[in-house]
Amino acid sequence: MPLCVIDTNIPANNVPDSFQERLRNFLTKLLDKKFVTVRINNGLRMCLGGGTTTEGNIVNVDLYGEFNSSERNKEYSTAVLAFIAEELQLEEKMIAFVIHNIPATHHFTVDMLG
Repeated sequence: MPLCVIDTNIPANNVPDSFQERLRNFLTKLLDKKFVTVRINNGLRMCLGGGTTTEGNIVNVDLYGEFNSSERNKEYSTAVLAFIAEELQLEEKMIAFVIHNIPATHHFTVDMLG
């Protein structure tokens, strides 16, 4: 099951209440998966680039799952960046996006272990 982790300095009260559900629904369709887990860590102390300023909103997106096609990864990256930028009203340049390829043999759910 894919996992999407978002780390951001945006305060919780500035992230729409239904954002995680809309992102989950978007990702399940985009990735053609039955389930996707979304975790949002907001209100973090962060900075971006070489400067010392923390001005502006920063979002780091880590997408974990079985992603082994560079062509599809470009498609996913473009779509996810656009979705998050629109939902959180950010410039895409303020979003860092990383796809982590984890083979199916390296992730489990409780029902798979028993």
